[in-house]
Amino acid sequence: KPIFEDPRFKISEKDFWSSKEELVGSHKARGKIVEDDTAYLHLMIQMAKPGGPLEGLTEQVLRELGGKIKYYPGIPEFFTNIKRDIEEQPEYKRAEIKIEHYIASTGLIEMMRGSAIAREIEVIDACEFFYDKHGVPIGVARALDYSLKTQTLYKINKGVFHNAEIDVNSFIPHELRRIPINNMVFFGDGPSDVPCMSMIRQAEGFTFGVYNPCPTRSGLKENPARNAFDLFIAGRASFCHQADYRRGTDLYINSLNALRSIADRIVENQREILRKAIVHSPRHF
Repeated sequence: KPIFEDPRFKISEKDFWSSKEELVGSHKARGKIVEDDTAYLHLMIQMAKPGGPLEGLTEQVLRELGGKIKYYPGIPEFFTNIKRDIEEQPEYKRAEIKIEHYIASTGLIEMMRGSAIAREIEVIDACEFFYDKHGVPIGVARALDYSLKTQTLYKINKGVFHNAEIDVNSFIPHELRRIPINNMVFFGDGPSDVPCMSMIRQAEGFTFGVYNPCPTRSGLKENPARNAFDLFIAGRASFCHQADYRRGTDLYINSLNALRSIADRIVENQREILRKAIVHSPRHF
């Protein structure tokens, strides 16, 4: 949104997204396969050319605009608060339980790198442009659609982001994977999140359908609460909450409960492994 609020650029948010829908619709009408969630990348490249409404948009400008992103209540403090609330519990500290935050998004990675949340995130996986020597976007380097979001989960699962010798197709026994899928808590708000939610729910992890109570995108009346509710009804989301991440809200409390449930299971598994491994010394009768 900061792009459309910047006086250097000459297109409104409503007109941009209407142009995106028109682009997608015209190609689908010709029998072409188009990814709705990432089609905007092509449009931005076209508009960033000389004389276009986004002329002057560069890699550096995107990063600067990322610092102007406005988040839901409680963000970015949520990342630090929830981490401390788990990791500082004595029982979890003894078990060396750690919380890591990841982002898998159809948004622009360069804006996220410049945002207030960047320092809180372990890894950001999102859409990326190719840039020319002046920093102007000239092509799509990575378009993270719904299917690649699930690939990101497998990368987290296997430890790809932390070990250069591992790739997403490497075979790793489940017991040796860095972060089991059922140890994940996922937050999503739209159709591109459905495969990730289904994958984590099937593994008995936790998923949250969150929604903006005051939608304004494209100037169109939307019902994101219904979208999140549908995720819940369909069994994709464990919980459905308004996107308010402040301490004391239902979303925060249930996020904490989900993490505690996972942490308790890890602690119990460690105890069970120890119980089975102990060989008691002989007793006198």
